[in-house]
Amino acid sequence: MVFVAIYDGASQVFPKGAGSAYCEDAKEVSVNTFEMFDSAMTYTLKGWAPSTNYQHKITFTFEVKTAEEIAMSRSGYY
Repeated sequence: MVFVAIYDGASQVFPKGAGSAYCEDAKEVSVNTFEMFDSAMTYTLKGWAPSTNYQHKITFTFEVKTAEEIAMSRSGYY
């Protein structure tokens, strides 16, 4: 079981709610949607597995879309 959270500075931005974490018991942690509104933002990705006796490797992957692509997908034309 692994837990992940994303921070912008000291503020947790995913999942919403300070101190909460996304939890998954699979080989891949999948986050469907996470929007970044400022291209200059720097995020800290944290992952942990508190109840294990061995090292874990948590890999974060991203699909980046432009603001135009996001708008198109919301309008139903993408």
